[in-house]
Amino acid sequence: MTDSKIKQAIDCTRRSITQDGYGVSPSRADEFHKYISRIAGEELSIDHHHHRVTQHTIIQSVKEIIFELAARLDDDSNINLRNEFESLKNEMCKEMLGSGLTRYTIAFPLNIIGMGEPGDTFHTPDGDVTKISRHEWEKNYEDPARENESLERFLYRESPNELGPDKFNNNKFTFWEVEYFARDPEYAIYAAQSIIQLFISKLNFVHYRRSRAPTQPSGNSPYYQRWSPLRQPFIYIVLDDQNHIRYQIGDFEYRRRPLRAHEDMSEYENWLDELPDLNAVNHDGDDNTQIDNDLINALLAYQDGLTRSSPQQSFFSFWRGLENLTHVERGQPRQQVSKRAIGLFKLEATDHYVPWHQQEKLDELYDKRNDIAHDGPHTRIRESHKIITKRILDVLLQFHFEHYTEFNKEEMRTLLKICCNSMEDCMSQIDENLRENQLIKYLSFREVVNKSETLFSD
Repeated sequence: MTDSKIKQAIDCTRRSITQDGYGVSPSRADEFHKYISRIAGEELSIDHHHHRVTQHTIIQSVKEIIFELAARLDDDSNINLRNEFESLKNEMCKEMLGSGLTRYTIAFPLNIIGMGEPGDTFHTPDGDVTKISRHEWEKNYEDPARENESLERFLYRESPNELGPDKFNNNKFTFWEVEYFARDPEYAIYAAQSIIQLFISKLNFVHYRRSRAPTQPSGNSPYYQRWSPLRQPFIYIVLDDQNHIRYQIGDFEYRRRPLRAHEDMSEYENWLDELPDLNAVNHDGDDNTQIDNDLINALLAYQDGLTRSSPQQSFFSFWRGLENLTHVERGQPRQQVSKRAIGLFKLEATDHYVPWHQQEKLDELYDKRNDIAHDGPHTRIRESHKIITKRILDVLLQFHFEHYTEFNKEEMRTLLKICCNSMEDCMSQIDENLRENQLIKYLSFREVVNKSETLFSD
């Protein structure tokens, strides 16, 4: 019962010695959090995606309700906890959900150089991604954020990208921003990360979809090199409509080299316009179709495969993309993933040169996937395994994009099943389907005739 959880949560509090109000007893902090989470789940019907608010903000609001109840119970031990809780809960929901959304601007550096001028914008269903100048970045975001000592320490001591001494002035980065409306900054950052991740995945796809192999490393580079250096930003700086600024550290584990893009922005705009609009942030649960979600997951897997350094990790990420786009039914053998993917690859990639050392790896893909799943890092994956899997995923993605408005998921699944068969089997199946359609039409026609020329009357 929730009422007992409310009382148990109150029992975990104590009056603060150093300041007014109540806090959590240190020895019961874990227990208190467990009760608060259950109360939030059982008592509050707030969909944090629909309302654009994080679960953390909801939890914090429930904590404040419990602290207020503890204070009221201390003043009057006879109060009705249920009635008091309902009153405070309604006030909290009205305050949280009754106000409008706040506009947040999230700025970030990307290790891509070239690609347009400040002010150029890429449009996405969730928000526009706009390039800004280095001056705008420094004045509006970086310099104010550096007043925080922890950020300054991160940039000088912890980041591997040598950003401290030259304040990003190393020609490895361009600067971007995206606006997003939300009820708290954490949700705005979450949404922006999803938007940016999908945006980068699409950029990498249009940049590398015809790439047959990674760039060979120089003499001083490690043997295994990432196919693409373009990855999620390592820092986000957030500005709200009251000019309050904060930052969040992203993935900063490795030194970034720049991706040199084409200077002509229109090329990327045209390439990206060829791809379907996909919602990176799904607020109401029905914005995306089943095939949309499969495409998003496949693009993110493609992105992960391009930016992994080890062949094992890269291969396995590309394989996940194949799983997303071959639409193998639950309970069906997973060998169907490679059969369907390779079947389409052989059909569609007639203009793709595939050297013999990649061709001979086609029959090994499923076994290699199983070896990695069971033996992990001990599995030997050659570069040719990684490369041919990426090239198959290129074809699968392109095929889905080209036929996005033409076929739904079930029709895509049927097409991929047919690709597994020989041409003789396909022609036989076509003949059978034609005959079946003829029989259905004949029976439908006879049904109409029989209704108009019935031999029996009522």
